[in-house]
Amino acid sequence: LLCENGSDPFVSSCQITANVASGHGGGVSGQGISSPNLTNCEVKNNQSGLAGGGGFADGGSMQLTDCVVEQNRAGVEGGGLAFAGGSAPVIRSTIIRNNECLTQGGGVYGLDSSVNLQQCEVIGNQSQSEGSGLSLWGATSLPVVQNSLIAGNRTGGDGGGIYCENVSATVINCTVVGNRASSGAGICNYLGTSDVVNGLFWTNEPDEICGFPDPNIAYSDVGLAAAAIWPGVGNVNSDPNFVAPGWWDPNGTGGDLSDDFWVEGDYRLISGSVAEDTGDPNRSYDGQTDLDELPREFERVDMGAYELRRELMVPSATYATVQSAIDAAIDGDG
Repeated sequence: LLCENGSDPFVSSCQITANVASGHGGGVSGQGISSPNLTNCEVKNNQSGLAGGGGFADGGSMQLTDCVVEQNRAGVEGGGLAFAGGSAPVIRSTIIRNNECLTQGGGVYGLDSSVNLQQCEVIGNQSQSEGSGLSLWGATSLPVVQNSLIAGNRTGGDGGGIYCENVSATVINCTVVGNRASSGAGICNYLGTSDVVNGLFWTNEPDEICGFPDPNIAYSDVGLAAAAIWPGVGNVNSDPNFVAPGWWDPNGTGGDLSDDFWVEGDYRLISGSVAEDTGDPNRSYDGQTDLDELPREFERVDMGAYELRRELMVPSATYATVQSAIDAAIDGDG
């Protein structure tokens, strides 16, 4: 699908699969100020010789909503998606999984582009260099990553989950887990300013965070050695108590990490988690939803991509009326 000269097609419930481009954008390519809008589409098994195995945009505001971008491959940057030239893409409720590229950005690559990623899963992507999940570059970039899961991505360079170079990035309520890199396996910041709040950084290998300078992190759970606490207000270091964490399967070759594959988990929270009711109390969360697209609610927001579901619990007893049972209920919101 090639869009140019300002074309803004709406594409719904389509499969864009097994296409090959010698240049940019194996599945979808938006050139100039074109802004294709994809909803409920599958972009799978496409390949590009240059950037954007699944999709590419040079300028414009490409949108993806409720899509799957999977198993695409790029000859250079952006195995799943790549953006350049002042693009302002908006990616919502989309799974970006098992894509790969030969340089930066196995899942998503952005150069001088303000990528806006909301309620997304970026899982199992691979790159040879910086940023196997997300790789965000350029002084004019103002990327936002919010209410998303970034898990099981692997790179030979820095920034397994998120890599930011010379950008002003904002990362809010994200769960960043199980990523692998040479350094900064959760997030790596270089030269720019990255602000992280309400994050969960856990079991990233060999370390959670690196920076030159370090990213600004607050109200986050960062898994550091020796029970150390990452500098910043509201930060903790304690097992988040996920429902069922994912893991790297050694694929029968325990001494060879190159053929390991990521087994997906469930990163919702168990009641009593350190992440419960410990997010930034000073931000506004009006109208925001978590990765399940359920409202951010109750007296104080949780850390991470998922808000703990507080079920209405009634103590075991016999009640004369429905109202008396309601009055005795424990709503779990403190």
